[in-house]
Amino acid sequence: MSHRGRLLACLLAVLAPAVLADYSAVPTPQNVSMVSINMKHWLIWSPVVSSSGNVTYSVQVQGEFERSYWNGIWSNVAECMRVKVPLCDVTEEIIGNVPYDFRVRADLGSEHSGWATLEQRFNRSTTLLTTPFLKVRAEGHHLIVELEELGPAFQFVLIYWNKDSENSSKMVRSSQTSFHLDTVEAGMEYCVKAQTYVTAIHRYSNFSSPVCIKVPGSTDSVLTIGLLSLFAFIVAIVVLPFLGWKAHQMLRYSCCPTVIMPETLAVTDSPRKLICPKSSPLEEYVDKCTVMVEVDASDELRHLYMQKTL
Repeated sequence: MSHRGRLLACLLAVLAPAVLADYSAVPTPQNVSMVSINMKHWLIWSPVVSSSGNVTYSVQVQGEFERSYWNGIWSNVAECMRVKVPLCDVTEEIIGNVPYDFRVRADLGSEHSGWATLEQRFNRSTTLLTTPFLKVRAEGHHLIVELEELGPAFQFVLIYWNKDSENSSKMVRSSQTSFHLDTVEAGMEYCVKAQTYVTAIHRYSNFSSPVCIKVPGSTDSVLTIGLLSLFAFIVAIVVLPFLGWKAHQMLRYSCCPTVIMPETLAVTDSPRKLICPKSSPLEEYVDKCTVMVEVDASDELRHLYMQKTL
C-alpha cells in the first residue's frame, strides 16, 4: 500500500466512529436545558422519535469537584437511567452554589445515541423565586394567614397593616406556613403581603400582591360591649352585696325567729303583776300564766281605802 493509501486508511479509522455516530439508528437528544423554580431543578430535552422502537433516556452529572479534582468523571443520575419521559428531576444532585454540567443520551435496546450536554453550566443561585401564594381569613378578632408549602429551604417575610391607619405596618418572619397575627380591631380592613427568602442562596423573592380583608363587626358594637361590661361590673359591686344582706336576713328570721312579748303582757309599774311559771315553754306561756294581784300594803293605799269607806 502506498503512502497515500495508508494515510487515507488512518483518516477513515479516526473519522469513522464520528460519522457512524451521526448516522446512528438512535438520534441524539436536542434542546437540552434546565428549568429551575423555587429551588426545584429539572433537566428537559426534546423527545427523540425512532421508527425502530420506543426510546428511553439516561442522564449523567458532573460537579465542580469532579471536573477540577477527579479527572472530569461523569456520574449517573440513579433516578434518571432508562426513563421514558424527556425530563429528569435533578434537585437532589445539586447541593452547592457551584456550576454543574448535565448530559443526556437516548437508548434503544443495546444501541445508544451520542451525549447531548447543557449549553451553559447551571448554578442553583439562578433559580426563579416566585411570589408566595397566600390566603387570609378572619376568626373573631384575629387574622389567620396561610402560605403555600415550598420546602425546608424557605422562610417567609410577612407584612400586614391597617388600611385606614398610616404607619401601622408590622413584619413577621418565620419558616412556618401558618401565621396567627396579633389581635385586630373589629370593623377595620387589614392588608397582608408576603415574600420568600432562601438562606442557601441569600435571595429574596418579590412581594406578593396585597390581600385585604375586613374584620367582621363594627367599632360601635365594641363600644356597646364595653358599656355593658361596665354596667355589669357596677351591678356586681352595688346590687350583689345588698342581695346578699337581704338573703341573710330572710334566712336568719326563718330559721331562728326572735319572739317579742306582747305589750299587754308586759307589766312594769302596775300594782298588779303577772306571775307565770318561768319553766313553761313559750307555746304554753299565755295559757298557764296566772294573773295574781298583789296589793301594795303601803300607807298611801290604806289611807285612800279608809276615806272611801267612811
